[in-house]
Amino acid sequence: MIFIGIGSAARVGKDSLGKILIEKFAKTGLVAKRFALADPLKDKLDTFVQKEFGFSAFTEITEEKALIRPLLVAFGGAKRAQTKGRYWTQILEEKASRDALCDIAVVTDLRYAELGESDEAFWIKNKGGILIHVTRLGENGKQIPYVNEDEARNDVLVKEMADFKFEWRCFEKYPEELNKTDELFKGISEEIERREIIRVFGNE
Repeated sequence: MIFIGIGSAARVGKDSLGKILIEKFAKTGLVAKRFALADPLKDKLDTFVQKEFGFSAFTEITEEKALIRPLLVAFGGAKRAQTKGRYWTQILEEKASRDALCDIAVVTDLRYAELGESDEAFWIKNKGGILIHVTRLGENGKQIPYVNEDEARNDVLVKEMADFKFEWRCFEKYPEELNKTDELFKGISEEIERREIIRVFGNE
């Protein structure tokens, strides 16, 4: 199984890009599926969030997501710290390994690298995976602001490690931005092919 990690901060379109890549892989005959490190995190907190806030931890409403983000970050970070970054990646890896029909696991929420060799960005790279960093540009052409210092600190590290650095504006307002995904997909496909050739034939 090939792992592709999409890393960056919140609100940049990581899930949207993941969905686009999955659809493009399908056209080539490869089965790519979405996985997210935050899914088991939200699942563990969902009952509590529903009881205390009146909505699901899986909400897609921007205001609700912003309200519970500190809770998710704190709990997720505590489990990462307790396991030196391994907790959520191990859960995801075990889930992906059970899917015999999946050729490519697209992980749509790689955010952390500060804990070193076992943290999320290092994990995807150590598996021979491809890391994509996404930046969303605002109306002024500049990167949209981070939601917290935790994001800002880790995003720089993830970007440094990325195999591909991808920038786009909100494609719902600027649909021409979707054209950029064609070039990105081509680069990813070529990189997968290159790595497969090296795996089979060596460096020569």
